[in-house]
Amino acid sequence: MIFFLANYFLLPFIILGYGLLSQQILLNKTSRLNDLGLIGFFGFLFLYFLSSLFHFFINITSIISYSILLIGFISFILFFIQKKIAKNQLIILLLVLIIFLPISIIADPNEDFFLYYSPYIKYLESSKIIFGVTNLNDFLAYSTNSLYNIIIFLKLPATNNLSYAVPILHFYIFFIIYLIHHLIRKQNILYVFILSLSLITFSKLRDFGTSVPPQLLLLIIGCLIYEILNKNYDERKITAILFLALFAIILRFNSIIILPILILFLISNYGALFLYIKKNKIIILFLSLVLLIFISKNFIQSGCLIYPTPQLCFSNLDWSSENEIIENKYNKLQSDAKGWAFYAKEKFDIKKKFVWNNLIGENFVGYNDYAKMSPIFWFKYWIKDPQYKKIINLAIITLLIFLLTIVNLKNEKNKFYNKNIILLIFSFFSILLWFLLSPQLRYGGYFCFIYFFSLLFTNFFYIKFKKIKNANIVLILLLSLLYLEAKNIIRINHDLKIGNFDKFPWPNYTKLIANEDYITVKDQGLIFNKRIYSNNLIFDNSDEYILMCADIDFPCISDGKEVCLGNKEVRNNYDFFLKKEDNNSCITFMNKNILY
Repeated sequence: MIFFLANYFLLPFIILGYGLLSQQILLNKTSRLNDLGLIGFFGFLFLYFLSSLFHFFINITSIISYSILLIGFISFILFFIQKKIAKNQLIILLLVLIIFLPISIIADPNEDFFLYYSPYIKYLESSKIIFGVTNLNDFLAYSTNSLYNIIIFLKLPATNNLSYAVPILHFYIFFIIYLIHHLIRKQNILYVFILSLSLITFSKLRDFGTSVPPQLLLLIIGCLIYEILNKNYDERKITAILFLALFAIILRFNSIIILPILILFLISNYGALFLYIKKNKIIILFLSLVLLIFISKNFIQSGCLIYPTPQLCFSNLDWSSENEIIENKYNKLQSDAKGWAFYAKEKFDIKKKFVWNNLIGENFVGYNDYAKMSPIFWFKYWIKDPQYKKIINLAIITLLIFLLTIVNLKNEKNKFYNKNIILLIFSFFSILLWFLLSPQLRYGGYFCFIYFFSLLFTNFFYIKFKKIKNANIVLILLLSLLYLEAKNIIRINHDLKIGNFDKFPWPNYTKLIANEDYITVKDQGLIFNKRIYSNNLIFDNSDEYILMCADIDFPCISDGKEVCLGNKEVRNNYDFFLKKEDNNSCITFMNKNILY
């Protein structure tokens, strides 16, 4: 328990150390962030920069990780001694850390951890960057792995391989601190809506994965743009919008759904933005370098600027991914988001929970064509996914919050900015973009609807009222926190009663055993670990299954996928995994389950 608490409470200050250090180097005084939440996010981005840069040349060892931790902590202490950190915000940070402690205690990590992220961590620890690593294991090439380029640094000695979930919670905590700080300063009703809806929506750490952190960044960008449009401009907000937008796209490329709102911001502030770029060339150069590193990493690992986006892939390279596989993978992701699985189940009377095969039938639209169909066709299948109920619940909860905000308030004349209506319209355009691209809440939908509903009811409030009462704010936030705390305490008690924790309060990390869960194989001059069928870490779907590599030493390949393995070459001290000249057997295998 002591190591868990040390890990939980120390890591935010290490992250802040890098946020303070990096902005001291990269930003001039007028552009430096003074909000603890934003400084924390800037620290996260700087750690991503360091990790990705290191990985071009070396593998990330424990010595490197511990050195990074030490430098970050020393940086925080030095800036604290120099009084560069607001004490009132540190107090808020400590209070939020204490309140959020129950959320950090989970019995099981995110369901994708053992399939995607644990193998990716093994890759970072075992090897410098590999050209064509997607031909070895395509899970390692997804750009959403970027979050774990940061997390690999954030593990204290004696907590090795146990603490991967906690830094994701710290993302959330910095987000909450930002909202609380601005709510105290400005008492704007928008922050009440977004804070309350976020506490209710993001109440379970196991569900965060890599999908929630970028949405939190998008919500903050929305708040910053709202402030600027309401005549509250300063250079720090421009700094925050630029680095948060880049960071969100790095963490999940479909963060581009915020594009309509960013376009409104650019149109309204192009002059100020131009002056900012002229005055702040160093931070612009840094952000450009981060973007270049991100794109280069994707290109080296897969032959795509963003994997798996076929429009951004170069199939003529001998180490790039097979173009047909990339297109199928991309189309399957889009089609599943638009309800293709429900469509396939109806047409073929399938009883399985998941539909993985690339089905073919008379008058049946496969997933490669389904993704291109009009919403008029696929909406009736998309609506069968119960996530639409979550959208309705968000609307109802926002209405209830609105009713609580106006309790005992008298009508007051208030200046109402037309730009707020315009921002609401552009936020609706973001919803349309989300709906056309990947209409799943985890792919940016939470951001879209939390922001839209919050803006909508904020506009309703300020039409008739000028200011919310402090008592109303306290009541709303207490009810939201009560829901969050009760849900997590009940969950922890339940897990303890049924013996779900192997090593309380740490999450359970299943160890796979040699010759039971995997075997070592030599094929085409390459020695690798092959994950074989067993009862451990297997994702069953009736007579089909997915084998997870989890903590198996790199390189690991799931049984069957070795048909996709091409030759390995060493060029200029870098490993290249080449695609097969005849890849028909790989394409046939992947069509059985293109995503896995």
